[in-house]
Amino acid sequence: MPDAAVVNGVPGVCGTPASTSVIESPPRGRTYGFRLQLEDFYKTDLGRAAVKTSVDAEGDVVWIQEYLRYRLNRCTHAQSIDKVTQQIEGGGVPPVCR
Repeated sequence: MPDAAVVNGVPGVCGTPASTSVIESPPRGRTYGFRLQLEDFYKTDLGRAAVKTSVDAEGDVVWIQEYLRYRLNRCTHAQSIDKVTQQIEGGGVPPVCR
């Protein structure tokens, strides 16, 4: 019998990283490719209309992925936003909070 979490659409946890290890994000190209597939699925299979936004799909993926990288590495919401904003403004890549 399948795991109840998987049946309901939420996969189980694959493992817990050591508290000292930095959690890496997947390559941006892989995340961007998934974003494009997801967008195509919503448009083609679900018949959804495009949503207007000032951020293109690649920028959307890059900055959300960076935000999540900071959050997974123990930065607060505010710290994560500040660090991503620094990158957008050309200030380099700040370290994670671990």
